[in-house]
Amino acid sequence: MLLKMKNQVNQNHCHFNMPIFPKSKKRSWVSENKPQAGRKVTNPFYHTTPWRKFRNAYIKENPLCVDCYLNDKIKPGNVVDHIKQINRVDAYNTEFGYYGDPLSESNVQTLCTHHHAIKSGKERWNK
Repeated sequence: MLLKMKNQVNQNHCHFNMPIFPKSKKRSWVSENKPQAGRKVTNPFYHTTPWRKFRNAYIKENPLCVDCYLNDKIKPGNVVDHIKQINRVDAYNTEFGYYGDPLSESNVQTLCTHHHAIKSGKERWNK
């Protein structure tokens, strides 16, 4: 009797007595959202192997956020930021010094997400 009751409960609920809802059906008239679909197209340079290797090596050598460190805080950095922006069309074209060198340690710094957002916001407004 008890086993029969337990089987009936498990048919309508999962292990933690939570209800099981039916899976939603695909609707052909609703567009499928892709991750980061609304995001602007980034510089293809950031998807290259040389950049990824450079970034990983640089973050291992310089793990702390530069701005936090200057404010007497110790916070790990997770973004390698170009101090002088790189050319969006051709990353290796510095155009007479207007753009920075993309793989130069003198042109990059480690920042935390917070400080990178602040710096990027200022750069967008100053264009």
